Amino acid sequence: MSQFYGSVQGKAGRATRLGEKKGGLRTIAASRQGAVQVDLYYNPKTDKDEYIISLVPWYGQGKPLVIASGSVGQPPDKTGEDKP
Repeated sequence: MSQFYGSVQGKAGRATRLGEKKGGLRTIAASRQGAVQVDLYYNPKTDKDEYIISLVPWYGQGKPLVIASGSVGQPPDKTGEDKP
């Protein structure tokens, strides 16, 4: 059974993807000005599913910036930090 589930809806219809506990799941939604990336992963230190939401460059446009991170189902831990 998969740990993570993702879906996207667009002109071609709906598509879904599954992510495992070890590999996590990454989604990217992009425009000509940049992209938003969401990473879901299992953190063995906290024994929780966690997330990072970031702005990322797309075809040379946009600047990297972590918008939020934390445990799934909980408010963000931090916002507005530069991505390493």
